[in-house]
Amino acid sequence: MKFKTKRTSETGKKFCEVEVNAEQCLLEAKKLAKVLGVKKWRPDRFAVFGGLEEVFFDSIPDKKLWRLNKNGSGYYPNRKTKVGKQIYAELKALPLISYQDLNDCISFNGHRFRHIGVNFSHLNYIGFTGQEDWDIIIPDDCEEITVKEYNKLFKS
Repeated sequence: MKFKTKRTSETGKKFCEVEVNAEQCLLEAKKLAKVLGVKKWRPDRFAVFGGLEEVFFDSIPDKKLWRLNKNGSGYYPNRKTKVGKQIYAELKALPLISYQDLNDCISFNGHRFRHIGVNFSHLNYIGFTGQEDWDIIIPDDCEEITVKEYNKLFKS
């Protein structure tokens, strides 16, 4: 099921607030990544936006500060050292947008593995998606649209 709502609607304003907060999450993550010398990262796995979960460097980092992920692709703070614990605390202090924050925009009381999808790419509308069998009660200021219309409005 695909929907759209105007950015100026009550629901749209809630989504716009999430969008602004998501941009702030990215700015904070970029700032900390620069301080830590991180070149790329994966966001927090339990959040829609924000956080630094696994980080990547151009060269091998100090093993006192970082430990290699078991799959060998990226690094996590080495929490066996004092400085590593501090880095871990800084990463965990980054702002996040949770899946529930998205669900709250349409008053959907899903659970951890049931959350709406959202698309902010249109100037006048916000798009969101959900599954038909979730019994989502859509706010009055939102409109269900076809897949074709959704894809036309929210080109990736």
